[in-house]
Amino acid sequence: MSSCVVVPFESMAGVEELRRWESDGMVVIERGAMTLFCFPESDVGMRKVAISALREAGVGGKEVAELFGFSEQWVARVRTTGQREGSEGLVQREGRPPRLTDRDKAKARALKAQGMVVADIAEKFGVSKSTIERAVRGSAVVVPMFDDPDDIAEAGADDITDADADADADADADADADADGIKGAGAGAGVGGSGLPVAGSVVSRFGGSMLLHGFLSGLGAAGGLGAGRSGRDRYGDGDVAMVALFGLLLGGGSIESVKHLARMDLGVAAGCGRAPELKTLRARLAQIADRTDPLEMLRALTAGLIRFDGVPDDMVFHVDDHFVPYYGGAPVAKGWNTKRRHAMPGIGDTYIGDSAGRVLVHVTGEPSGLSVTMRSALDELRAALPADPANRPLMMVFDRGGSYPTTFNWLTEQHVEWLTYQRGTPDLPSGLVLKRSWTVVDGVRRTVEVTDEPEVELGTAKEPCTARRITLYDGDTPVSVLTSNRTATAAALVRRLRSRWLIENTFKYMADHHGIDRLCDYRMDLIDDERDVDNPERAAINDQLALLRATLDETERDLGRLKADRADLRAGYLEAHRQLTDLRFALEEEIADLEAHRQSVPTKIAANEATPGKQRAIPKLERRCYQMRLRIIAHNAERWLSRRLDTYLEDPDEVRGVTRHLFHQPGTITYTPTSITITITSPDRPVVARALTNLCTELTQNDVTLPNDNRPITYQTSPPR
Repeated sequence: MSSCVVVPFESMAGVEELRRWESDGMVVIERGAMTLFCFPESDVGMRKVAISALREAGVGGKEVAELFGFSEQWVARVRTTGQREGSEGLVQREGRPPRLTDRDKAKARALKAQGMVVADIAEKFGVSKSTIERAVRGSAVVVPMFDDPDDIAEAGADDITDADADADADADADADADADGIKGAGAGAGVGGSGLPVAGSVVSRFGGSMLLHGFLSGLGAAGGLGAGRSGRDRYGDGDVAMVALFGLLLGGGSIESVKHLARMDLGVAAGCGRAPELKTLRARLAQIADRTDPLEMLRALTAGLIRFDGVPDDMVFHVDDHFVPYYGGAPVAKGWNTKRRHAMPGIGDTYIGDSAGRVLVHVTGEPSGLSVTMRSALDELRAALPADPANRPLMMVFDRGGSYPTTFNWLTEQHVEWLTYQRGTPDLPSGLVLKRSWTVVDGVRRTVEVTDEPEVELGTAKEPCTARRITLYDGDTPVSVLTSNRTATAAALVRRLRSRWLIENTFKYMADHHGIDRLCDYRMDLIDDERDVDNPERAAINDQLALLRATLDETERDLGRLKADRADLRAGYLEAHRQLTDLRFALEEEIADLEAHRQSVPTKIAANEATPGKQRAIPKLERRCYQMRLRIIAHNAERWLSRRLDTYLEDPDEVRGVTRHLFHQPGTITYTPTSITITITSPDRPVVARALTNLCTELTQNDVTLPNDNRPITYQTSPPR
């Protein structure tokens, strides 16, 4: 491939042309039939010398900038540097000199490929082991065998294609590109279309995390999280999403924690070669989120999860609210923080999960009651669920936050069964017969003592409702359960309702490990606050009425005491009685007038009418929704892998912790043109090592691939070092 840029310019001889040819990694600058410069494309210093020489020869800054593709300001800076410091200033290397040159790094990688240990290579070059490890890490090359070290030096970088493997070389190339005004050049792009090499091997400290591709491959997460790429972006939308997803899993649930992870190791695990820097990742995630419909993405991911991992056998779903506090200064709506036990500004999330612990639906917005937010969440769930051949009804299980007759009637109209606790202390009728009911849990028969009322009237005359009430006697205080299901046993329904704690535990786990309490974006839209609030004028009238009634009561008491004291029948009695009577009549008349005036004063008015100019802040939730989708995928992927691992480990109490530790298990990824082999270093515990080996065999049989790469993956283990 070759390209040519032609720029006309005026000289003393008339209008002439400058041409810049690029071919086979070389740059040639021609003027007419004369070649002025010829240098490698990677020679930044020679390019600056050519620019400075052309400017000094009388070529205009605009023409030179157009010829090389830079800005006129940058060309002017190069010319000034050349005039002030000469060629030495143009070709000097910016920043601290590297401990190893590119030639040294090529030698080190070749020696490592021949089997020389890192310590011996470090001693040979007189540097530390960590410097050599950074230089040889991820050497995705097939290095020819050399008999003479001088032959290795002659081969140099021409025989080594892994420019992306070296962190120092990539950082230097990025710095030079930024200094030269090059945007989006992206030094060190991989050989494959996805940024991965065609052949070779890479060592990654996060080799164990690549087990998650067994889930992501079946889910089709890369396609659901974006597949766009503009001409200036080095990373596609799917690459950015995968890097963010693995960063959340490996870094503690925060995008910011990605900066503490090695970019090469993270990128290899995510399947894109080398991860972008944090500032690039932040910006690209924002761009993707701003042009993505969060609800469409949620439906696609939920449908993909159900298609891959199946519909719940019992069709029982748990729904609950989770409050995310906001500590900023914007006038954000308040909600009830159950952790602090008081109202405060924040965002309300509503989740729907199943009995397997998967999170299927997430909707977010201003804080509201579960009876309100449940409706939009249920709509999203039903939109993602496939048609059930058995026509089984859904059952929604929730706590007292949604236990209202209005909610019960709405769910019944939607042909959805419901199960919840009864609010308050129930008024149980006398004569109820206590009976024993049982169900089987994990092969064990569980028995409870209950009373079962098949039809109970709830609600009011305007909102009547009937339900089945089961009262559980399992302690000092009986607990009543309400449901629309009339066929299941009482013990089975009590067991389902007690399993509602699964979603509460999911909230705790995701808050600790997946960062669901992070706002992700502090942008707000300020609008006029038109929410209804108590009318302050009516409140003032009520206060005045209370004061007048208290005065009237005191006046009537004074009259009673005056009449009761018969010994006080003297000349002043009649005058005192007349004054108190007149005062009572005046107070009664004033109270009647105020009550009549209160009828014309509305109880509620808009907040900005009560307080002129009052505004409310509406959080912009698109970017947070996108990151929340990544967090939900991370949770579901980890839970899926834990279930697969526990099939062989048989330790449900520790399997989640073991799974998280496996993410940081080192491994070697070997690439060939037709396949990818992931070799994970076996853990030290024999029982975990055996379980991991069996899991690798299972995943290999599932035809797992990386995003944007159709080569099948083979998983295997190697003995610990």
